Amino acid sequence: MKTPHIEQILYPNLKEKALYNRKNQTFSEKLFWNLLRHNYFGVKFRRQHIIDIYIVDFICLKYGIILEIDVSSHDNKLEYDNNRTNYLDNLGFKVFRFKNEDIIEWSN
Repeated sequence: MKTPHIEQILYPNLKEKALYNRKNQTFSEKLFWNLLRHNYFGVKFRRQHIIDIYIVDFICLKYGIILEIDVSSHDNKLEYDNNRTNYLDNLGFKVFRFKNEDIIEWSN
């Protein structure tokens, strides 16, 4: 019997979490999504999108761009974020990270 890929095992849980995240965005995610969904940057973005074993905040599939918003509490997860970014880079994506404070400041 063929063993399922980890993505097949994880996907239902990731999908559920992505849907939850879409409904429970942080304040800065809402601000940023309003810019992205109204084509502010001239390209189409998706939010809370599953890429392999991760959920990314925002992604432009056409150009392989991932935008992540990190809360201050993520500072203690720097190694995890770096490993995650390296993993996504190796898949061919370019990851850009922003802090909540940056998004709030830009929107004013």
